[in-house]
Amino acid sequence: MRNNKWMVVILIIFLGALLQVAFVAADARQNKPYEVATNFAKAYFKLDPSMSQYLCNLLTEDEDTDVVDEYIYLMTQEAQKRGFQKSFMKNSLYAIHTKTEMVGDREAQVHITAKRRISICPFFAWVAQIFWIGETYTVDTTIDMVNEDGIWKVCGAPMVLGRA
Repeated sequence: MRNNKWMVVILIIFLGALLQVAFVAADARQNKPYEVATNFAKAYFKLDPSMSQYLCNLLTEDEDTDVVDEYIYLMTQEAQKRGFQKSFMKNSLYAIHTKTEMVGDREAQVHITAKRRISICPFFAWVAQIFWIGETYTVDTTIDMVNEDGIWKVCGAPMVLGRA
């Protein structure tokens, strides 16, 4: 009788873990415009080349010009003009709020408001926020989204989100 109780507990834990994995997998497959826009904005302000995975085909189809590499190069040049390294131009976003407006069944606009701080290294933004060091800038922009083959992508002119 005692062994049956443990088997039931183990079975319940196993089923719970299995359901959790299924829910996470189902959520990962859901591609929401505001999630893609938020992930793109975070990568954009971090100068992370992975932002290119969020761009629509219209922005990445030109084989001669890589808009992401060009943007990172321009930000590196701007940092050098100021006498800094590229890392000085990296920013972290926090307090992010989004509002999605569906323009059609394959198009949407995501309005993003957030706060950003210089984030030379990942630890810096956290320390700066705690000790009130450095400036906080406001991000207030709208990103055009297009659904390409069931996946939401950033389109339009995303490389002008604005910097101070």
